Amino acid sequence: MRYDMVVIGAGPAGEKAATQAAYFGRRVAVVDRREAPGGSVVGSAGIPTKTLRETALYLTGFRRREVYGVGMALMPEVALERLKSRTAEVTKAMTEVVRENLRRNGVELVQGEASIGGDRRVAVRHPDGASSLLEAEVVLVATGSRPLRPAAVPFDAAGDVIGPPALASVAAEQGRVAACHAFGVPFKQTVDPLPPYGVYSIPEAGPSTGSSTHHLQRAHQDRGVQVRGLRRPAAPGPVSATEVSSEEASRWSSV
Repeated sequence: MRYDMVVIGAGPAGEKAATQAAYFGRRVAVVDRREAPGGSVVGSAGIPTKTLRETALYLTGFRRREVYGVGMALMPEVALERLKSRTAEVTKAMTEVVRENLRRNGVELVQGEASIGGDRRVAVRHPDGASSLLEAEVVLVATGSRPLRPAAVPFDAAGDVIGPPALASVAAEQGRVAACHAFGVPFKQTVDPLPPYGVYSIPEAGPSTGSSTHHLQRAHQDRGVQVRGLRRPAAPGPVSATEVSSEEASRWSSV
């Protein structure tokens, strides 16, 4: 099958590169070995681990002890079960956010092991043993990385021993920049110098999902505040560097 861009890896960089290119009218496919998109940030590392931490702090009342001098004491079995269930809930919610973002922008999600062949071709081996060949003008590798762990250095610490939560935000920005450079679109030329620093372990509090938007609308309406939704402008279609002014680019929402 022929695409304008094939992205290998559905993590933050791959997702945002794919949706950015698709937003500007390109036909895009994302290949990932996992059935659930989002990469390790959503599935096993950033969001799940930070959710465990935030849930533990909430269940124990740790942050309120300095004010009131008291905490909460839950049975270990109950606390552990709630930690696990909350982590699963958040992971599922954020996975659906990524899946919906790809679907909304018309990006095809392909599950399988990808290998780069000659002449800008990507061979994909699917979980059922079948294989397919994808051709593209641009092939973007966004498979992430692993930290170097020298044998002489012990790694038995807990917590953020690799980097801050902003790493995922920077990766997403890099994906957007890569897509714009690949197709000569002057929407995003450099990574923002001040990346957002946040951990979205409470998706109900943010406007990134349909359910959270519903909760926000109800909360405002219960207080007599009128809520009106704003729609993102339609995708402008295929464009080149000469067709986009900086003013127009600034009005387009970043996906």
